[in-house]
Amino acid sequence: MRFLRVAIVSVLLNGAAHAAADVTFKNVDGYIDATFERPKSERNLREVQEGLRKAFSNLADKYLPAGQSLTVEVSDIDLAGRLEPTFSSGDIRIMQGVTWPRLKFTYTVMENGAVVATGQADVRDSDYLNGFNTQPYGDRLRYERQMLADWFRKTFGKPT
Repeated sequence: MRFLRVAIVSVLLNGAAHAAADVTFKNVDGYIDATFERPKSERNLREVQEGLRKAFSNLADKYLPAGQSLTVEVSDIDLAGRLEPTFSSGDIRIMQGVTWPRLKFTYTVMENGAVVATGQADVRDSDYLNGFNTQPYGDRLRYERQMLADWFRKTFGKPT
């Protein structure tokens, strides 16, 4: 029993040391391309949103010092590639050099109730097919995750 209490306290303290990220999405109906398939479905949109929310959270944990929190409000999503209809099985996402990923968002970094950094970002990766991508090949948001990782590195410096 004592081991269990120590393990729970350890997990709670370890979790408290990481940066927190709060990600919201506004004007969802106006997004350029925020689903993996047509017709757009709530389930599909939620899958993209949860993937991006997880990406922001993981990167905040990696790049922001303990005690800082990140708030992000996403105003537009344009996923890499374009959906093209097929005759046999729904749509397929075709990746071309002119269909790069793009995210527009505002962000605020807080520490102890004070604003540390704030800004607007219109992040694009026009070279997404030729650049070095460390994300898993099967990840449907691999280009967007890599683009965000590059933005975090440029904006916040080296990982903590």
